[in-house]
Amino acid sequence: MPISTTHHSFIATVKYIFLALVLTASGQAFAQESTPLISVNGQGKVSAQPDQANVALQFSESSMDASKARQVVDKEVEKLLRKLKNYTIKENSLDSSQTQIHPQYDYHQNRSELKGYQVQRSVSFILSDLSEIEALVETISESKDARLQPLQFGVSKPAQLQNKALNKAIKQSKATAQKIAESYGVTLGKIHSVNYQSSRSNRPVLRAMSMDMASAESAPTYKQKDLDFTANIQVSFTFE
Repeated sequence: MPISTTHHSFIATVKYIFLALVLTASGQAFAQESTPLISVNGQGKVSAQPDQANVALQFSESSMDASKARQVVDKEVEKLLRKLKNYTIKENSLDSSQTQIHPQYDYHQNRSELKGYQVQRSVSFILSDLSEIEALVETISESKDARLQPLQFGVSKPAQLQNKALNKAIKQSKATAQKIAESYGVTLGKIHSVNYQSSRSNRPVLRAMSMDMASAESAPTYKQKDLDFTANIQVSFTFE
């Protein structure tokens, strides 16, 4: 069957539209690539001492009677919770509700034999006063079957420190771009594009406590390294 003139016209129209779109996209890409830009990096860094510690510990007891093992664990946890009232614990951070019971087996000649049950209960909280940390560790060490996890040091207001690092990065990027523009005798224009990245060192800050013994008779002191909050900005300005 012969192809109609209308069909030929439709194909020609589609080809024209496609070509027009390709040329338009190419023109826009060329315009973007040909835009004169001054591109710079800005970096900001803020360091701060930790002012709080996330504390996590676990109580564990094994017995052939799961109920008996749980009673032992619960008793030790309650003792600790009473002692924690003497410390500066961040409000609503205390959690002692997680309990697990695991059956324990002996395996011999492809047969398993129940040897008892292990009951584990976790306690976690945030200590808001690091001057109390030595006494707290001593208190925890007095608790039966308690295992202290590595402390997680942090700051109570990380957003404020991150914003300070960002402000430093912005200030540095603007100053660098302005200096380049002045050096080349051009006028700095508007922002064309910005890429922002932030980071916080040691996040989370999992670190075992370090003991600094000045002498054999002195009490141990616990020191924490500064936490670093950094911001990096990649920004492009137009110029005339």
